[in-house]
Amino acid sequence: MINEEFKQIWSPWIGARYENRDLRLMLIGESHYSVDKNRNFDDDCYQNFLNSTNTTIDIIKRLETGENWRIFSNTYKALFGDNQFVISDFWSKVGFYNLIQRPMKLLSERPNQNDFKNYLKVAIKMIENLQIKPTHLIFLGNSSERYFNSLINESDQFVLLEDNEEKIGRYWAFHKVIKSNNNIINVFFIKHPSSYFSWKKWNSYLNDIEPNFLKLKDSN
Repeated sequence: MINEEFKQIWSPWIGARYENRDLRLMLIGESHYSVDKNRNFDDDCYQNFLNSTNTTIDIIKRLETGENWRIFSNTYKALFGDNQFVISDFWSKVGFYNLIQRPMKLLSERPNQNDFKNYLKVAIKMIENLQIKPTHLIFLGNSSERYFNSLINESDQFVLLEDNEEKIGRYWAFHKVIKSNNNIINVFFIKHPSSYFSWKKWNSYLNDIEPNFLKLKDSN
């Protein structure tokens, strides 16, 4: 049972061509920050985040029109080895969900372990409720991984089939496989793609396991 204090506020981004693809990737971000251009707390932004179900969708729309943040540049490079592709085309093929469903007030603020555990439970429920499920999940940050197996075991819908870990530099990478009816989902937890992110190493790791990620770069 989900604690009512922890609930889904923001709808996931679902690209227009996502559901019709053989490889359906959903990226799981970590936090949204309610700060202004000077990196100071912005109360208007904070209230808008709390009161809009489209916060995550609106952020991806901003990416489609040319805005960018380091986390996304590094994510593109981790997937493809570069960022030489049409951004709007990429986002039309993938999904994106924000794990922590409460806004951070400062860039220095971090979710606590209670957030990671309970909002991961919310995320799993969101995936359970999707009519067309992803084939691949990439968590952009691995702080919630320690809770994943036990929460999957509590799920009425998913079964854990594989659980693998590997060290990439100083950081741990995790690759799991879960099943729901006839749906097989490959789940990755990688280092948060912000500071000190060696995208070349993570690109090699991800594409060694799933070379078809590169097809998301194609125009078709």
